[in-house]
Amino acid sequence: MDFRPAHRSDGGEKIAAAYPLAPLQHGMLFHALSAPGSGVDIEQMVCTLREKISATALRAAWEKVVARHATLRTAFRWDAEPVQEVLETLDVPWTCEDWRENDQPDERLAAWLHEDRRRGFAMDEAPLMRFALLQFGDADFRLVWTFHHALLDGRSILIVLREIFAALDAPDAPLPPAPRSYRDYIAWRQTLCPSASADYWRETLRGFAAPTPLPAEGLPGRAAEPAQGDADLRLTTALTQSLRDLAATHDLTLNTLVQGAWSLLLSRCSGESDIVFGATRACRRSTLDGAEDMVGLFISTLPVRVRLADDREIIPWLRDLRAQWIAMRPHEHTPLASVQACSEVRGGRPLFESIVVFENHELNTTLRAAGGAGAHREFRLYEQTNFPLTLAAYASSELLLRLEFDRTRFGGETISRLLGHLGVILAAFAANPHGCLRDVPLLTAAEQQQFLVEWNSEELTQRREDAKRERAASALCVFAPLRESLHESFADQAARTPDAIALTCEETHLTYRELDARATQLA
Repeated sequence: MDFRPAHRSDGGEKIAAAYPLAPLQHGMLFHALSAPGSGVDIEQMVCTLREKISATALRAAWEKVVARHATLRTAFRWDAEPVQEVLETLDVPWTCEDWRENDQPDERLAAWLHEDRRRGFAMDEAPLMRFALLQFGDADFRLVWTFHHALLDGRSILIVLREIFAALDAPDAPLPPAPRSYRDYIAWRQTLCPSASADYWRETLRGFAAPTPLPAEGLPGRAAEPAQGDADLRLTTALTQSLRDLAATHDLTLNTLVQGAWSLLLSRCSGESDIVFGATRACRRSTLDGAEDMVGLFISTLPVRVRLADDREIIPWLRDLRAQWIAMRPHEHTPLASVQACSEVRGGRPLFESIVVFENHELNTTLRAAGGAGAHREFRLYEQTNFPLTLAAYASSELLLRLEFDRTRFGGETISRLLGHLGVILAAFAANPHGCLRDVPLLTAAEQQQFLVEWNSEELTQRREDAKRERAASALCVFAPLRESLHESFADQAARTPDAIALTCEETHLTYRELDARATQLA
């Protein structure tokens, strides 16, 4: 497809440029059109500003930065094939709301963000972003920047935020020269041969025919419609430094350790020794000069295949994982759809259902480093991928692990356990790096106390035995003779004793009425 010169759109807007999409943008556009209102790929940056803010000055700073970067003025159109069009100029969507009289602003913000995400965007209308300044107090604001992920990756978000607050704090100071246009990156991509890496991916995925099962999912009572949840685990400064020292000593990276921990957790939970998950690569250094400072979507999510054996030593195994990550670099621009086509996973099944996203910075740490007014600002990115599980890791003085999950498939307790297990695995890497994989524990101290002590007390054992005898006696009294089929006998029993306990699993109890309803629903 040719790059189009400046022209007028059908609606009369001045189009400064038009050019093809990056492969990941294709995928995001497909999801946006096929599942509107799902919230997938809608990014929400919440900036907590506990200072006196001029809404006029803040809006002017945004307009100044939007004018610098063509990506922020982009929309997507599609006829025979999709194209991204950059408007010459546009108005920045902006709202201000006064919440000072609200006695539960945090709860209101959570509900507001949920509805804001559901609004989504019309992908053919620029800009694919909007802003809201919410006032909690005289010197307490929340700036919400909502945008579609098809515009920006994590590196770009950092660049834009730095420029915004530089323009706000020093409105008369010039910003650094504008970086190269994202259009240059798309032109560079057009020179790549789509099939150049097919042999590499075919060999990497040879023999892998089914996606790795996810860890045990939530019990009944989950959300009735898709909803995103997340939970955090922040490692201590001491443990984080130990992990950094371990990585430096053995020519590894924190990213390698996080991927290794996730690999081991998936293996333990699935019972499989050959697993695949997705991992996001920045994909900037291997492109064109100046890409590190460009604003746009460069990232690529690709499969990482890991084989585990109990007798493998931890350090050599992690070095293999690191070597594999480096070897992927010449092939990191392969579209995921092309990689999937090289695999043996068929029948429309995904190649993987969980991804790991590693960032070498945490926004709060990086943006506060400049000092001044920014030293007290707080930043939190809320996002929703189309994967059931996303592990996001942010490197700072305290490594932050965030699990983002689909509430229709996972309960909060499951996610909390997984995060705890990740922390245990990483601590074991630091404490015993020369041990074997079989030596790496999984249970937290609280779980060990529960399994080994609380659940094995004499009192609890006696209560279990008494409950078993009561259930057995009850069954002898109330069960009718077996008819021609088991399900008919069960239906009769449910009709006679609907409120009697039919099933017990740990602390979960189901009556015959509840069990019969769920069996009918499943059927």
